Amino acid sequence: MNTTPSFTSAQPIYARELSGVLNAGMLASTTFNHSGGRAELALAAHTIYRVRLNGGFVACGPARTAHGHARVDHLDLSPHLRTSENLLTIEVVSHHSDGFSHANDPGFLQAEIVLAGTVTRFTSPDNRHFTLTTLPHRATEVRRFSFQRGFSEVYDLTAFPPRPLTPVRRSARRLLPRRVPLPTFQLSPFTQLVSGGTFELDATTPEKPYWWETRGHELCKQYPRESWAANPHHAVAAATYTAERPAAAPLAWPLPLAPGRFAVLSLPAELTGFLRLTVRTTGKTVLAASFDELLPESGHANPRRADCVNTIGWTLPAGTHELESIEPNSMKFLQLQCLSGSAEVLLADLRRYEYPLPELAVLLPDPDRMAILRAAAATFAQNSVDYFMDCPSRERAGWLCDSYFTARVSLALTGSLDLETAFLENFLLSPPDAHLPEGMFPMCYPADHPDGNFIPQWSLWLVLQLLEYRRRGGDADLVERFRPRVQKLLGFFSRIEREDGLLRALPGWSFIEWSKSNDFQRDLNYPSSFLYGAALAAAAELYDFPGLAARSTAVLAAASAESFDGTFFVDHASLSSTASADTYTPTRNRTEVC
Repeated sequence: MNTTPSFTSAQPIYARELSGVLNAGMLASTTFNHSGGRAELALAAHTIYRVRLNGGFVACGPARTAHGHARVDHLDLSPHLRTSENLLTIEVVSHHSDGFSHANDPGFLQAEIVLAGTVTRFTSPDNRHFTLTTLPHRATEVRRFSFQRGFSEVYDLTAFPPRPLTPVRRSARRLLPRRVPLPTFQLSPFTQLVSGGTFELDATTPEKPYWWETRGHELCKQYPRESWAANPHHAVAAATYTAERPAAAPLAWPLPLAPGRFAVLSLPAELTGFLRLTVRTTGKTVLAASFDELLPESGHANPRRADCVNTIGWTLPAGTHELESIEPNSMKFLQLQCLSGSAEVLLADLRRYEYPLPELAVLLPDPDRMAILRAAAATFAQNSVDYFMDCPSRERAGWLCDSYFTARVSLALTGSLDLETAFLENFLLSPPDAHLPEGMFPMCYPADHPDGNFIPQWSLWLVLQLLEYRRRGGDADLVERFRPRVQKLLGFFSRIEREDGLLRALPGWSFIEWSKSNDFQRDLNYPSSFLYGAALAAAAELYDFPGLAARSTAVLAAASAESFDGTFFVDHASLSSTASADTYTPTRNRTEVC
């Protein structure tokens, strides 16, 4: 559904008590009867929502977008309905924090239930249909997950009971279609036991903060250490382990977790989604679940490996508990251990959160190449749930440049340009940012950059992507709406041109790629000027700006002539300045980039 969405009755609301609260959790509940016909829930929310009907999972979202905007989801409730009274719950987690994975916008919920074409329940500030409470048993004041994302997850089923909240109206968002299909939320079980052994907790080892935990609150919003409800991540990281690594074996349920013992489980492949556990305890237990893409030779998890808080903690009373994370994470390996008490694990799987790719239409005769193709498709699906991302784990960020290459394969794998349209639309709608130079696009988006960081080259890749998007049959109106912003962007670069059009030293985080070429950027970088020339040519073809094609030709000719040393092209030139002139001397530094 790509038409402009609207709500018939629902109003955007939030809880007065949670306004601006970091990592706030809100639960909206309503009941309704159903006597037949289609049942649908239309909703928009920020930052994360999860819908359950009669206790069963319906969906998680939303598709992310720009500040001041919201994408609307339409969920079919029919498979989960009862003929008697139905209970619908919507969990909303609002980060209210800067990062690379979401826009830092105020939390809100706007939802309505449509039965047989009639709106019967809807959100409103008068509390007419939905009851608001805090999310039960979920700790709010916890450790941040990473610099680029929001917060880690800590739950205590013996504490944090639901508290009633007061609904207030939120400012209306500009509503947008979801554009991309909902995930299927397929369940993938952990299938093998690959390691285990004993561990001893060490309460004396001081914790070494991550680099981003030492930044000021205004540059990385987070709770102070002394306010954290719990810190299972440090307990896992500081423990000493003795691993026993027999040959990997199929999992047998139940899996006992005795005091002082850990177990490492494996998925068939790395996947992204929401961790689910069914756990039985006979007394109060603190369970830690640490996840990663790799398992070190030591045979136990290294939860600090990727500069993330890769641990979820649950404090559980006696009983059988069905547990599920609300933040998506990437993993192949899962380490389970009881920091106190003991447990039996009855089930462990992952509710996958990825783009629902159709079956590959290609069957290659070489099994190794076919395995590579399947891995590439799986990588794409996990990195494209709602727009193109650089990784589905630590950052979940929509980076320019990366998107130029991902977009080339997207049409082949999905048969649609919807993902690329959503990605580009987000950048088009990004508001002016006082932290960035005039005319500059953010390096990744939706995101916030209070430190003023930006990659100037990435905006040039955006211009190249717009041209390829149009050639692929993309939305011509969307491309045209970029015209004034592209013009301002080129105005930014024109102010740092040398007399012949080559780019002098670039401001911001001048970046080529993660290779030796990144070391050769001082003073004048030739690959950046070649990229600039290509972007000028793309803008000339897209918008017919006067004189742009000639400028592109001149820049490319000057860069070629100056960087070629008779054998190959060098990467940069060094600058020497006198009172009368600046002199650029090409170096002997060469990489594959130029």
